[in-house]
Amino acid sequence: MTEFNFDGIPGPTHNYAGLARGNLAAERNKSMASNPREAALQGLAKMRALARRGLPQAVLPPHERPAMWTLRAVGFAGSDADVLANAARNAPSLLAACSSAAAMWVANAATVSASSGTHDGRMHFTPANLATNLHRAIEAPTTTSILRAVFSDVSHFMVHDPLPSSPQTGDEGAANHSGFAGGVELFVYGRRAYGPGAAPLRFPVSDPSSRRAPSWPRSAVLPSVRQLAAWPGPWSDSASPSTRPSNTRTRSRAATF
Repeated sequence: MTEFNFDGIPGPTHNYAGLARGNLAAERNKSMASNPREAALQGLAKMRALARRGLPQAVLPPHERPAMWTLRAVGFAGSDADVLANAARNAPSLLAACSSAAAMWVANAATVSASSGTHDGRMHFTPANLATNLHRAIEAPTTTSILRAVFSDVSHFMVHDPLPSSPQTGDEGAANHSGFAGGVELFVYGRRAYGPGAAPLRFPVSDPSSRRAPSWPRSAVLPSVRQLAAWPGPWSDSASPSTRPSNTRTRSRAATF
């Protein structure tokens, strides 16, 4: 089996608006000046470095931004220039959300199950609805279209619709998911959609228990944040410097399919 590494790339409206509550890096960098061109070049350099080392490498395109359809859906009207000027004047945070280039973080694009672990022998994708934040939730339709264009052979791939966009079915994609040999899938979550459950210890996270499509996977493991709190792995604050990636943004930007 050959694995391909898919990266996203920052678009020209990449900005630091601090839109992700609980994301320490986003909050720390809020209002800093961004350099979309330099960010894109850094991403391409990282992709080339991996390709030179023999890792098959691909890139998913940036989404169209600003998301004019979202601005119009909440009531802004007129020409595109009028809509942008009005939003900048009266709702700058909303404009920042509609201009976000966060789709570069491909780890949030979808939950992916390898064909070797599914009942029908196809690779399955469930695009993430990213319902927690507006600037991410507006990505789902475009992400779905991109994945269906790239993985169009239905004899080998199945791209599902995203889950309904709601707090109860919130889905953060592969960022909270890992696949193991034999069709075993690990989902990490901090609260349950219904009934009593552990509240998130640090970050707002979603319950992935309903994301599994009927034909996949063969089995799943669903530990809570509390169960993983003592594990000194690379996602833990107690991890040693040698186990932490030196550039978490670069790591999070990629997903392996």
